[in-house]
Formats: sequence, C-alpha cells, structure tokens
Amino acid sequence: MFTRIARNFAKIRVPRDFSGELELRKNNWERITKGEPIAYIGGQPLKAEANGIIMKPLSRQGSSVSEGAEIYQFFDFGGLKFGLSLFLAPLITLYLIKLEIELRHPSASIRRIKKTLTKPKPGPRVEGPLIENHELTSWWIEHLEEPIERGADVVYGPKGIGKSTFMERLCHVISNPDMLKKYSDTKTQFVSVYVDLREQEGKLWLNLYSELGARGYSINNKIILEDCLKDLIEEGKKPVLIFDNVQDILKGDYKSSEGASFIKDLILTFTARGLAKVILVSSDQHLPARIGSLSVIDQGSDVDAFYFTYPEGEEVTNWMKQVAEMDSRSVTDEDLQLYLKYHGSLREFKKFCSKYKDISLREYLKASIKEFLKPLRIRIKDSKVDKSELKELVKPLFEDSAMEFPTDMKNLFLGLIEDNLMRRLDIESITFNSRISESAMRVYFGEHGDSEFLKEIINELK
Repeated sequence: MFTRIARNFAKIRVPRDFSGELELRKNNWERITKGEPIAYIGGQPLKAEANGIIMKPLSRQGSSVSEGAEIYQFFDFGGLKFGLSLFLAPLITLYLIKLEIELRHPSASIRRIKKTLTKPKPGPRVEGPLIENHELTSWWIEHLEEPIERGADVVYGPKGIGKSTFMERLCHVISNPDMLKKYSDTKTQFVSVYVDLREQEGKLWLNLYSELGARGYSINNKIILEDCLKDLIEEGKKPVLIFDNVQDILKGDYKSSEGASFIKDLILTFTARGLAKVILVSSDQHLPARIGSLSVIDQGSDVDAFYFTYPEGEEVTNWMKQVAEMDSRSVTDEDLQLYLKYHGSLREFKKFCSKYKDISLREYLKASIKEFLKPLRIRIKDSKVDKSELKELVKPLFEDSAMEFPTDMKNLFLGLIEDNLMRRLDIESITFNSRISESAMRVYFGEHGDSEFLKEIINELK
C-alpha cells in the first residue's frame, strides 16, 4: 500500500513546445488547484493538471529551461481514497481536510497575501533588449511618494509604445530595494503587484485574490486584503496596485458591468481609505472618461489621467538597432528617425523586423500610413462634408497640433475619435491620437509642412 502512496509523488516537467526563462509561481508546501498557473516558461503560463501540493521547486528561478526539465516535486491528491487500504484512507482524508482548513483559514490568506505583496517582483518578460527610460521611472517614483488620496492614476496612450512593459518594470523597480536605488534616493518602502486584466471578463475579485495568494472565495476576502494593507502601512510600507489592460473589463454596457464595480471598489475602498495607490493602464483613449462617468466616481478628483508619450532619445534608437540586428535586418539612422517621427510604435517596429524581410523600413512606413488613410477616407466620405470646407476647419490642427471641437461637425469628429484617429485633450479641444494618425491626416489634406517624406507620399497618391 505504501507503494501506491508513493505513486502520488511526481515531478512536474517542462512540457513539449515550452522553453525559455523560468518564472516560478509556487514555493515549498504550497497547495495548487487544477487549472491555475504554477509557472511561466518563456512567457507562456504552465497550468496545473491536477490538485495537490508543490513540495519544492527543482529548478532555479530565472533559469533557462526546455522540454523535459524538472521544475517541481509534486504530491498529487488524485486517487488517494481509492488507492489506499480501508484503514489508511480515513487518516489521509482527515489529514487533507485539516490541511484544507489551514489553507483556507484567514491567517493563512493574510500570510500569503503579505508574502506576495512584499516579495520582489520580476521584470517584464521581453525578447531582446529593454528600454529603461530612466527619467520617466524616476518621475513615477517621485509621484508615488506623494500621500495616498482617493482616486486612481489612469495611464493611457497609443498601442505598442511600451506602456505595459514600462509599468511592469516600474513594479519590478519599486519592489526591489537595490533596483530602486538606481533611480531614486527615496526612503519609501514600496510593496507592489502588477496584474494583467487582459481577456478577464468575470470573477475579477476571485482572480485578484488568487494572484495575491488567497485560497477560495468568501465575503471575508476583501476584509482580509484590507487588513493586510493596513498592517503593511503600519509597518511603514506603501502598497501600489497596478492593473493593466483595464479596457478588457469595461466593454459593452460597461457602467453596470462587473468591471465597473471592481474599479469603484478599488477607488472607494483602497484609495479613499488610504490603503494603496492604484494605477490603471490601457491603450483605450476613452478610459479616463469611462471611469469618470461611473456612478459615485468624481471625474474631477477621482481620475488623474496620464497620457503615455512616445519614448525618445538615443536609448530608443539603440534599442531599435539591437532589435533589427536580432532579425538580421539592416536599418539606417535616417530611416529610424523617419519611423520615430511619423509612426513611433515600437511593437510595430518589431513586427516589421521579424515579418517584412523583403521591404525597407522606409517602404514599410509608407505602406502603414497609406493603410491608415482608409478609415479616414471612409469617415469623411460618409459624412458628406465638403473637403475644402473641412480642410479650412482643421488648419489649426496642423499649425498648433490642437483645435476646438467643432460642434457643427460633431458626428464626423466623434467618429474620428472612435476610430482612434483623434482624441480629446479636454472637453473643448481635440488633437491627433497618435503620430501615425497625424501622418495620415497630413497626407490626406496635403498638409506636409516642410516634410519632404510626407510630400513624397502625397505625390505618389495623386
């Protein structure tokens, strides 16, 4: 019979098609449930295939692993009752019940949440070099040092310019004292967590508690989390909760959604009571207004919007050269500067390097701008607005990069905002939503300014 018990001891190995840097999510004697992520390998989540206990890790955190490598010693709960003799089965069952009770006891959840919040967080999982953005990192640390007040910092901006990577790295920096010293001489002891809400459509609180190490769901979990944050603050620490891809929980009729309730709880429970700083990150330019429109939320004081600007400077161009070299691409300094000025998406640049081997960066940039013209043409054509009249109206946009919102052409410009060609600066004025949207609009209206590159595209389209 002890042979049968021994069969429940197993080793979890790296499965087929998984390889890369190992990020362990479990430690000694941690209970796991089927389906929950227990590790990340090369950025891919490895999920538990059964209920049981991780006895100990067998591979080092951050090491490079490939198929077949042993990463955990595991005890599988499955089949115990049937594989044991009658007299031993009740003893094992009582032990498992006792273990389950201990794991679900509030004190266990408090210990686990505290452990999750206080441990140093890993940096973002990226292929190749990483843009540090020292100046912006230092600015955010200084900003987070300010007293906790009711409201959330809402960070938004165009897709692919490095918002997620930067915010996940910020979480890494402020949770690692040695890293923090590189950017600030602050004495603040931050504790932080970065949570990606991508494609999460339900069970938001349950998923958060699981991310923080709590077991199971009960009405006490929110109280337990509040108590943890209070304890940490009493210990002289400052909690920072970062939620990314918030647009995925505010879809459709968002005002009555679970996502809306989740955000209101974050603001009204955790920031209003001085328990944590909350940062909400999104590529949706409408996010600040959406959050501000929720009931009991005051847009003027509860939503502090930060437009995430394009990274610039020598660090960025060096990063681009390294990415191009990884894919054996040759790019000139002139073309890099053109791309940054008229497009700017670092994600799209990586896509160009890896997938478009038969064209130059300059040609890719031209094709991207021309593709961006399509929704603009459709919106203007459907509006039946006279093009010459419209061109005269938008002149301030090309001269000052902003214009007053034209109420007499409200539907057209709301459509341009919806298509992410434009965005609101405030309730009265609008601007380009991205560098490539500005490039497309300049080409459409023939407003190339002193740009020979845009003039070249305009002439090609005649």
